[in-house]
This record gives sequence, structure tokens and C-alpha cells, in this order.
Amino acid sequence: MRRFRRVRASGASFPTPGFMDADVVSNLAVVVCAVLALGLVLVLARAAIGGSPAGGIRVNRSADWAGSAASAASAAAGPGSQGSTGSTGARGGSSGGGSGPQVGPGYQLAAADGGVFSFGNSRYAGSMGATPLAAPVMALADTPDGNGYWEVAADGGVFAFGSARYLGGLSGRTLAAPVVGMAPTRDGGGYWLVSRDGGVFAFGDAAYLGGMGGKGLSAPMVGITADPGADGYWLVSADGGVFTFGAAGYHGGMSGYGIASRMVGMAATPDGGGYWLVAADGGVFTYGDARYYGGMGGLRLAAPMVGMAASPSGHGYWLASADGGVFTYGDAGFWGAPGGFALNQPVMAVAAGIHPAYHQPEVEVGGRYGFDISWPQCGQSTLPPAHAFVVLGVTGGKAFTTNNCLAAEWSWATSEAGATGLYLNLNGADLGNVPESMNGPAGRCRAGDAACRAYNYGANSAEFAVSYANSVGVGAPMWWLDVETENAWNSHTDVNALVVKGAIDELHRRHLEAGIYSTGYQWSVIAGDAAYGVPVWVAGSPDLSTSASYCARGFNAGPVWMVQTLLDYDVNYLCKPSTAASAFGVHPLPIAPTWPIKG
Repeated sequence: MRRFRRVRASGASFPTPGFMDADVVSNLAVVVCAVLALGLVLVLARAAIGGSPAGGIRVNRSADWAGSAASAASAAAGPGSQGSTGSTGARGGSSGGGSGPQVGPGYQLAAADGGVFSFGNSRYAGSMGATPLAAPVMALADTPDGNGYWEVAADGGVFAFGSARYLGGLSGRTLAAPVVGMAPTRDGGGYWLVSRDGGVFAFGDAAYLGGMGGKGLSAPMVGITADPGADGYWLVSADGGVFTFGAAGYHGGMSGYGIASRMVGMAATPDGGGYWLVAADGGVFTYGDARYYGGMGGLRLAAPMVGMAASPSGHGYWLASADGGVFTYGDAGFWGAPGGFALNQPVMAVAAGIHPAYHQPEVEVGGRYGFDISWPQCGQSTLPPAHAFVVLGVTGGKAFTTNNCLAAEWSWATSEAGATGLYLNLNGADLGNVPESMNGPAGRCRAGDAACRAYNYGANSAEFAVSYANSVGVGAPMWWLDVETENAWNSHTDVNALVVKGAIDELHRRHLEAGIYSTGYQWSVIAGDAAYGVPVWVAGSPDLSTSASYCARGFNAGPVWMVQTLLDYDVNYLCKPSTAASAFGVHPLPIAPTWPIKG
């Protein structure tokens, strides 16, 4: 098993394909084609998912979220409803518990067809996913009370759901450039729209404070963000230029610095004293009092980033990718992504805020992307970001050894991911007079009986690992057998194949499913042409963009269920979300925190 390594914290961007470089419609088509070509139906995803991966994330379960935002949130919450049939949204569940009204963080994603996906305490309130649109949805914004949201389309059409009020739009008017962003006022009584050419349009109690329309931009606008602490707003352009209006302060930008990938979004800190920018390649840039918590710059993505949202505390943020991937940093929690759903259109926007307490329904796996970790991570202060699933190593790199921090990693995994699986390491049998080989399911082996000893060794190694896992309260319905040339094996492939066979049979005797982690080449070197027909977890995909193609690279006559990439994190891709119930000990996704409303 390749060992997980932390990625150095850096805000720098690195070259990856851009996103929406031409007009909105043609670029939307590029994204759709890219997603379909990769065979991805995802986040999330996340997982993957999903997701997909993120680097250098600090696990922080004690977020300082219960502040003024919670006081402002309303306790009223309407009944849950089903998501759109275009891009399926989350279904309603039971409300949060507690002695009184509760609130907590959550986030939503919007797809180009108007489908909305809600996670954490965010409640689905409707969408345009089942309605034919004249133009794709480009932006999503939460109401301050957390009970509703707006969607805005490229033609300026505004769609209000829940407590969000319709206060006007641009649909039906001839626009010089398509609308690309939206920002609500602090009281939710108005909103601004921004077009690609920098034009700003104000509705409700939103005051027009200026714009860049007709001023000859060096790059198109990609978004607008309201200043949470003052009467003003920022515009951000694709080259990283930041433009301030009203009382919004200028804290810096990337225009003129020759960024590797175009900017796609912006988020402000709660006091308006800083902001983050995010590029299509996942690079994150910080200004003012905004802190850097991590990003995806330098890692190849399956789909480009489309936006970001700040956690209510300002101590973290979410990034979202076009395939529905959700990437969490700082105290921003992972509570799901549309990884298991079939996206009719790519995700275009993400929004987050404080919402009335709400528990989403249980799901099997929240995305296609996950991680595997084991003994090399013992004692590390950072772990991979929470995502759709995690696979934990039970052994310490070889048979009959232990991962001494398994219990702690299990606690992290089951609280931060939607599903958790297990794997154990195998290696060549000790054919001497040792108890691991001499006795076992094949009986007491005679001198020189290599086949008997190899089979017993494999069976006993599986028994040892399962017993150890059980002793620390860890279990899963399926175990993966790590078979790779990094460990020592016998020179005879038929002897090695019996070690694997013994482990498979022992797991089956315990009513557990078994799968094999390896590559086609390593399997042939170790076990020859042995074919047990069990599921395969194949390693070797260079990045997420190629991982789906590795789902056809099986060995041992078994179907490929998962693919491990060669990224700095051991990021894994789930070939078919339908296999999750068999591969993992599935449990509900983490529940977002809640707290009482302050008077």
C-alpha cells in the first residue's frame, strides 16, 4: 500500500485546464463533455468525491461557529421535500434535537440545470431542476436566516425558494453579457447581480454602488461577494483582479501576477476584513485577515473547481468542483456530496451558512472518492480531509503486525466519512516450523509440505488481523488483502497464491467478504495466473482524470471495485457506488453540529 504523505501548505496555483474561457454556453458544453468523457457521474466527490482529494487538512471538531450568525438565524423550518428530478437533491429528514430551537452550519450546491443539493443543516427548499431553463444556472446564494436561497441564471432570471423573496431579475432583457454571480444584502431584503462584463444590477434594498460595465476589462468577471461587515461589495475577475465598491476594503488580488489557472470564485471573512480567491485548478489565495487552510493547487482534478464558500466562523472553507466534488478545509465539515447521483449538468455554484437544525437522511456513500490510511499516519497532527469513504489498514505493513493507532483512526474515520473499510497486509509464508504455518485450517503440516504451510500462513494472518480489529472495536463487512511486491514473497507463485487463498477462505469462514489490492503486474509476479474471482482494488492510476479507465484493469478474474491513484494522498475512486454496501461498514454521514439560538 502506498503510504499517505502530507502535501505542503501552499496557496500557489499550478497549470491545469481552464474553465469557462469562452462564452457561457460554449464553456458549459466543454465542461459537460469533459465530465461525460471521464465517465464521472459525480461530486461531493468526496469524496468522492467526493470525492476528490485535498491536502494538508487539519482535523478540527470544535468549530467556533456559535456566534452572531447563529443569533440571526431563524428557528423556523418548513417541512422537508424532495430534490429536483433534473439533478437530484437531498430528501428531507428529522429535525435536530435539543431543548430548544437549534441552528448549525450547512452547504448547498447548484447544477447548471437548476438542481440543488443540500447537506449538513441546509434544508432542500426547491429548485429549477425539473423545469426547462432558457439559460443555465450560474450562481446560488443563501438567505441570512438560513431558510431559503436564490438561484440565478445566465440570462438574469432569478428563482427564489423557501424564505428567499423574489425582488426582480433581468430575464427577458437584452444583456450585453451573461450574468455570472449574485450576492444578497445582509438582511436578505435585496441582492446584486453581476454580469461577465462587470455590470452590476441592484434589486430590493440593495444599493447600486458601482460596477465595471463598459470599462474595458483585461479579463471577464466571474463573481460578486457582499461585504458582511459593511455596505459594499467586491467583484472578482478571471485573472484575479479584485474591484471594490462602497465600504468594501481592498486587501489585494492576483491581477498581473500571471496565474496558472483562471479564478472562479471568492468568499469573504465574517468581519469583511479579508477574503479568499479560488482558481479552477483548486489553488487558494488569501488576503487581509483570511487565513490559508489548504487547497488543491498542484494536484490534477477530475473536474475544475467552480466556487468556494466560507465556513460561518471564518476558520475554514468549502471548495466545489464541476463534477460535484466537495473539498473541506479548516473547520468546514464534510456532510456529503452528490457523488452517488447521476448529474445531468455540471455543478456551477456552492453556498453555505447557518441554518435551522436539520438532519439529512442516511445515505450509503456520499461520493466516489475516499482515502486509505494506516500505521504511517500514527501520531500525525493532520489527517486527510473528510470524504465519502476511508479504508483503514489494520496491520503494520506486514502479516502478523498491528497498526497501533487503529482505534484512533477508526474514531476519526467513522466521524468524518460516510463509510469505512479495512485492509490487511500479506506477504510470503514462513515455511519453517513456526506456529503461523505449522497449524491451521489445513491441519498440522508435515515436514516439507509447502502447500499446507502456505495456506495455513494466509489463513492465520487473516485470523490474526480480524481478531485484532475486533479487540479494539473495529469491523467491516469486507476486507481487502494487500498483495504487493514491496513485501517479501516466495519465488514460487503457486505457493504465494495459496497464502492469498488461505486468507480469502478464512475471511469467508468468518462470513466476511474478501477483495485483493494490487496491480495486474504485481499480481502476476506474486501469484502467477491464480484466479479467485474476488473483487479488485487496483493501484496505479496517475491522477483522478484517468481513474475511471482503470476500472477495466482487473486481475484474478475479479471485477474492479476501486482504483487507487498515485497522487500525494492515497486517493481512491469507487468504480460503482452500488458496491459500497458490500465494500464498507456503511453508517450515516456525519451530522453537522448545532447549538441553541442566542437571545
